[in-house]
Amino acid sequence: MKNFFSDCLPIDRRELYYSLDYLIPEREPDDLISSSRRQRVDPNGKLSPIPISYSQQVIFLAPGAEREEIEEELTRISYMAETYRTVHAIQPDLFLWQYTSLESGIHSSYPGKGGYPSHYDPRKRLWYQKAVQKRTVIQELLNDLSTGQLILTLAQPLYTPAGKLLGVTAVDIDYQQFFVDWEIPDEWATTAESMILIYDEEQKNR
Repeated sequence: MKNFFSDCLPIDRRELYYSLDYLIPEREPDDLISSSRRQRVDPNGKLSPIPISYSQQVIFLAPGAEREEIEEELTRISYMAETYRTVHAIQPDLFLWQYTSLESGIHSSYPGKGGYPSHYDPRKRLWYQKAVQKRTVIQELLNDLSTGQLILTLAQPLYTPAGKLLGVTAVDIDYQQFFVDWEIPDEWATTAESMILIYDEEQKNR
């Protein structure tokens, strides 16, 4: 992944689906399905399933990104769907979204979906800016932009061999999955309305 965008340029570009393609029946991927695990708030304020593609990623260009100036990077990132699918297969119930955002304004996400607002700029998001600032893998508990639900985001900055920043790649994990196997006492389950977890930095290496 580190040298993905600096290795030899692939000869052929894989098919790319942009955010708007997912909203047009004639252009959307053939395997588009609704996912109850991946939802967004509709105009009526209710959560509704997001149509997604498990075979394709989605490409979104942030404001200011000129397609003619980023053709080479688009060709490289067209191969990312294969990497995303491999990672997703490791733990399908755990990973919600995988994505890579470049300094050029290219944003790639998997599973593929539409619905990005025209003003969306991943370079301004907390996970992107913090990964760039820390220059290492970071983890953040965040509210999902689509559903408002709690997710764990892991993000890592990407650099060329010469040390130039390329962008950030990240994965969103369904935070609820961490508690699926928990045996919560019955008296808690029937009376508790919320639970607070505290991460103890001093205990992590014990």
